[in-house]
Amino acid sequence: MATIPQLIEQATGGSNSDSPDVSAPSDHQNDYGEKNRDLPDQLKTILKAVISECQKRDLYDRRIEVLKDRLHRFYSDGIQHVYPNYGTGVYQIGTAGGYVDVGNKHVQCPNYMDDYNIFFPYQRSLEAVLTQSPPAIEADPDDPSQAEDIEAAQVGEGYRKKFDQANDIKDLQKKIARMFCLSGRTVAWTFTMADEQKWGTNEQGEPRQMETARVFGILESKVPIFAKCLEDCPFVFLFDDPDVWNAKKEYEHIKDKIEGGQGSPGESDWERWARLGVRQARKSYFLSGTSLQFVTTRLNAFLRPSSFECDDCDAVYEGDDATENEDGEAQTVRDKFKELFPTGAHVVFVGDNYAESWEESVDDAIDIAFPRQGDGMTGRAMMENMVVIQDSYNDKKNAEREAYEKGWPCTWVSGKAVDYDAILNQRSEPYAYHEIKELRAGEKVQDVVYREPEMVLSATFIQSMAEDRGPLPQFIVGALPALTGEVAPGDHTASKTAMDRSQAMGMLGMAASAMGGMFAGIYYHAALLATKNPDHAKGIVVTGQGGTAKYQIEKLTKGNFHFHLTDSNFPDSVAARRANLQNIVATAAASPLGATIFE
Repeated sequence: MATIPQLIEQATGGSNSDSPDVSAPSDHQNDYGEKNRDLPDQLKTILKAVISECQKRDLYDRRIEVLKDRLHRFYSDGIQHVYPNYGTGVYQIGTAGGYVDVGNKHVQCPNYMDDYNIFFPYQRSLEAVLTQSPPAIEADPDDPSQAEDIEAAQVGEGYRKKFDQANDIKDLQKKIARMFCLSGRTVAWTFTMADEQKWGTNEQGEPRQMETARVFGILESKVPIFAKCLEDCPFVFLFDDPDVWNAKKEYEHIKDKIEGGQGSPGESDWERWARLGVRQARKSYFLSGTSLQFVTTRLNAFLRPSSFECDDCDAVYEGDDATENEDGEAQTVRDKFKELFPTGAHVVFVGDNYAESWEESVDDAIDIAFPRQGDGMTGRAMMENMVVIQDSYNDKKNAEREAYEKGWPCTWVSGKAVDYDAILNQRSEPYAYHEIKELRAGEKVQDVVYREPEMVLSATFIQSMAEDRGPLPQFIVGALPALTGEVAPGDHTASKTAMDRSQAMGMLGMAASAMGGMFAGIYYHAALLATKNPDHAKGIVVTGQGGTAKYQIEKLTKGNFHFHLTDSNFPDSVAARRANLQNIVATAAASPLGATIFE
């Protein structure tokens, strides 16, 4: 392992942009420049070929998962007359009276197509519960009998507080909860970033570096769908789309090659448009105008050494530094990659252009979590089953509106045309008097005037709408009434209400546990990255309720400590625990012994 002075010497200056500047020096020395930016063209070309080969995987299944994620985000935004075609992967936004293609059918849309968004309120209830309290994560020694492990855990706990102070943990929680609801599979990437705006400058006057994390959903990430877990994934791809000017500033060594509208190697335009479409103000099913020319796609590709088993890596390495093995055989590109990236490669492409790469294991940077257990790497979003309920509710509400607008009762009169015109010109006023023509002998008013009965919706129709709005989604999604403050009928006591809410929140324990596990991974990866951060070389200072403490970050090594989730703060929120403590104090103070203690 490199020493702190070596790390400081190897570290490079960062920028104050939002783009990650990952300081990941390797013990392997080469002449390929900073972060292998001067890699031989042959290696650049074959890295692109490996990535393109990975992009070809799971073409049909990938289209299905992207289409579902895109659909859920439409529904969350209140655009819910979306007609997906899972055979072709295309979706259309319906317009009143227009036509859409659904499978092999040409279907006309109804004239009433308003969206009555009950999807997002239920999503909001789930997210509120999952983000009500900070994640309960603790650092523990791997071997409690070893002094160095105990010390590493103490430093890890101190670093966790430092990470929380430097990052917006609540925002990170909200992003994970949202992806749980809309995407299902959620990916967190932990890295070191230099940012003067967030963390100021170091003693050298350069932007200070700090560990942070980003969250990606299905639209923004790609993994092998048939893998069972992260360990089975030979690659993990993360996509984002920075402004082309920002990209030119961040990657000045290839600025002349960066162009707007570029996708990453092997990525289909369809996937890129689906990802970019969620960022549009106008939520359409395709991108139009000048939207694409101002952004370019950035790919952070994490490749395990197994990815170099791709056939393209069989080629003989033609670089000036090529060697031969013990048997006199020429070095292959695969051999060179394993020499450069023994634990795996982190490769960055900006548009179609190779930017940089370095050695980094995917296990040291990536965490993948699902809101519930499933098979494979796709996973079901928490709000997926709400789509069909939302569709049913929209259909019924639009039918109700059409019935009201077209079903108002009419009044029929018997008379001449001139009389009818006069009636139309009359002004409707409360308790007004109107003259009626002279009736013939034996004729009654009701014989010449007929008023249709009032429009009344059937009781079963109204009940069906109530079920779509309440009991059915509460049961399907798991957002029980107590989460929104509703009180169960009958028993209105505070204890019964608190019990109902605790039970309702307990149903989200699986998702909360998954979020906690993801945070434990983020803290662990950040702590290990901190040992390579030159800005932590002199130790970190953490200020808390117990005062100020200083920790030597080099104490953190693999195998000595770990972070884990505790179950002490779910389903109870901070406010609930405070209320419980206040009740205990009030009860104790009422007793003679308690009063004596408090005195």
